[in-house]
Amino acid sequence: MHGIKKHLTDTGVVIVNLPTNDGVLFKTAYLMYKLGIKVAFDRLWQKGFASPHVHYFNLKNLTLLFENNDFTLKYSSPLLYYTVKGLWKRISCKSTFVVTLYTWAFMLLLYPLLRFRSDCFMACFSKKLY
Repeated sequence: MHGIKKHLTDTGVVIVNLPTNDGVLFKTAYLMYKLGIKVAFDRLWQKGFASPHVHYFNLKNLTLLFENNDFTLKYSSPLLYYTVKGLWKRISCKSTFVVTLYTWAFMLLLYPLLRFRSDCFMACFSKKLY
């Protein structure tokens, strides 16, 4: 936050695009994790990747973070980032064939729900001017 404030002009904006912990995938993976099936949750956090997720935000807690650092929310919107095209390649990059197959089938079943409740959002913030 310090770096953003330091480098952003008074008329500049910060646009953040990130996955959310309010989405269907996150909530489903979390439920599976609680039931002892950890692979989906670990994949969401990108466990074992070179740059894993450190935090998951939602619009409410991200806005609070920015407001506590003298920013104002200007605009936010869910983002449709999940498509069937390319899904297999995206899932299989760090998974075994069996895990990829089950995940791919599960994602196809969830696809209609994900069109209504996105697992990704964007938010636009500007500095508060006093």
